[in-house]
Amino acid sequence: RALVDRAKKLAETADVIIFEDYDKGVLNAETIAEITAFANARGIPTVLIDRIVDDPEDGPFDAVGVDNTDPMADLVDHIVERGHRRIGLIAGKQGLQTAEERIAGFRLGLERHGLADQADAVAYGADDTGAALDQLLARDDAPTAVIMGNNQITID
Repeated sequence: RALVDRAKKLAETADVIIFEDYDKGVLNAETIAEITAFANARGIPTVLIDRIVDDPEDGPFDAVGVDNTDPMADLVDHIVERGHRRIGLIAGKQGLQTAEERIAGFRLGLERHGLADQADAVAYGADDTGAALDQLLARDDAPTAVIMGNNQITID
């Protein structure tokens, strides 16, 4: 809520708003929708970094980001090439665009190697990485390799 309030205050005098999410998913779908609607209603150019607004009625907004899908699939290739057949993923915040794109890449990589049956080896760890890891390791087919879905999860 504090981010939304700060953005609205900033929007009263700003010429451009640039959002970058450094605070573990604070810019979730609801927060982005509220901020972008506010900026759009005032005609303030807005740039989203690593987030996209999918609803054309909310935009247009410029966005800068990276491909999250193909590199994740390539990472799965790399892990499989090293002999792992049971791979897990601790993903970021559920519903967050980057997390969902990385999950899609994870599943794509698994499919490339005939491991689609492992596609459910995903746990969301944005709030509690340890619990997500425990969830994966408690599976009957526990992974022999686990991918951390973002930098915050890696250091948690």
